[in-house]
Amino acid sequence: MINSRNNSKKKFIIIALSLLLLLSLVLTACNFNNVTGNSIADPNDQCSSLEGAQKDQCYFDTNKCSKITSTAYRDLCVVELAKAKSDIAVCDLIIAEKTKASCQSQVAVATDDQKLCGNIQDQYWKDNCNYNLGMAQSSEDLCSLVTRKEQREECFEKVAYATNNIKPCRYLVDRQRIDSCVYTIAKQTKEVKTCNKIISLVTRDACVKKLASLNENKEFCEMIKLDPIKEDCLNQF
Repeated sequence: MINSRNNSKKKFIIIALSLLLLLSLVLTACNFNNVTGNSIADPNDQCSSLEGAQKDQCYFDTNKCSKITSTAYRDLCVVELAKAKSDIAVCDLIIAEKTKASCQSQVAVATDDQKLCGNIQDQYWKDNCNYNLGMAQSSEDLCSLVTRKEQREECFEKVAYATNNIKPCRYLVDRQRIDSCVYTIAKQTKEVKTCNKIISLVTRDACVKKLASLNENKEFCEMIKLDPIKEDCLNQF
């Protein structure tokens, strides 16, 4: 009889301890459950206690893009992640096509790899890719790949000014803009012979007059063809 009672007591204690252990495990699991899904939350996740936009911003700042609820904001996060990793394949995780193209363009520029520009489907971002790399590499060849006229010509001008080379100026369409480009380089280099590359006679003489002043050389004035401009040039001295 006594043994039977002892066995019953032991069984009760074992069952009670098992239930307590099971309850403990359930409570522990609940504490680590991610409220946004069935996955287990990271115990070191400092963003999980935040709400709404603040939580998204926290995940953005820590490059945990997959946890951001806003699709648009998550895409922007992936852009930054792709640049940080210098990996254009990361851009494929982006949903919005425009943002994906932007990502590809930015990674191409960050890695200084023009070949990546050619794979961009969106023409706007392909142009931006070639434009930015054209200036970064001081390459008129890359500028020529830009399809938008104004952006292409701006690229040529900036490359010309950065390199003090009038060759990119020649790719400009507007005659007045070509002369302005050459005139600017002449002033930057103080090379009077550069003025001779200017098409307009009036602008060419004005360029020589300016170079005479910059170089403090009165003799340059004798190169001027138009008398009124030559007289103004001589009067500077």
